[in-house]
Parts: sequence; C-alpha cells; structure tokens
Amino acid sequence: MADFAGGDRDADFYICGPAPFMDLTERALLAHGADPSQIFIERFEHASDERAGDEPAGREKEGTISIVLSGKRHTVTQHSGETLLESARRAGLAPPFSCEAGNCATCIAQVTEGEAKMRANNALDDDEIADGWVLTCQSEPVTPHVTVVYED
Repeated sequence: MADFAGGDRDADFYICGPAPFMDLTERALLAHGADPSQIFIERFEHASDERAGDEPAGREKEGTISIVLSGKRHTVTQHSGETLLESARRAGLAPPFSCEAGNCATCIAQVTEGEAKMRANNALDDDEIADGWVLTCQSEPVTPHVTVVYED
C-alpha cells in the first residue's frame, strides 16, 4: 500500500471525481490493505426515478433536439433518458463539459425553444434558470422539441 497511497497506514482517503475513477481508486485502496472506514467518497448521482422521461433508456421519443454550437445548428432525434449533452455528443459535436455531475457549469447553455428539466443543479442560481440557462449534462427534454444554444 505504501507505493500506492503513501506510508501512513492510519490516513483517511478522500475520493471525488468521475464514477469510474472513484470506483477504481476505492478498489485499489481496499486491495492494498486500506480499511473501508478510512475511505470517504463524495458521489453526485441522480436517482433513476428523477429522470424526466418515462420511456426505457435508449429509446427514441417523438421529438428533436436542436443544438447550436459555434453558430451552427445541428438537429438530432430525442432519446429517452438522454441529456442534452449526451445528445450533442451522439451527434458528433464537442460541446464544453467537465464534471458531468451538475457542479461546475462548464456545460452551461441556454434553452431558447421548448423546455428541459435538470436532474441536479449545484451551479446555477434562480435568475440564470429563469433566463433559460441549464446545465446540459443534467438536462433532459420535456417537450417534443428543444433548442439549446451554447455561447461562443
């Protein structure tokens, strides 16, 4: 364990980051002799019942999402359970994002048509939300058509 986590066997380990990283780090610490009581993990996840859509994940819904990125409009079919960010990435676009947990606001964009519901929001204030700003990593469409515009 000393090579992996240092020589202090009484240390506590605080883990935060993408889920696969946290899972790997926790398994490695346990495999190298850390006691579970020494491991503290900060997870930001949504409950499956908070999803905006009722259809099974991965199924198409009736509707489209228009994504405006770098001044160009791209339109894709809605998929149930898919966030606006996931839809943009499925379309081959590279919108800004970082944590994908609703904490950093790197993925902020403005909904200009339709409506989207955020699963989690730890970054935007009420005024920003009222102006149509959303965290695209946490937002699912709730109307048949949604247009989201990323700032340049």
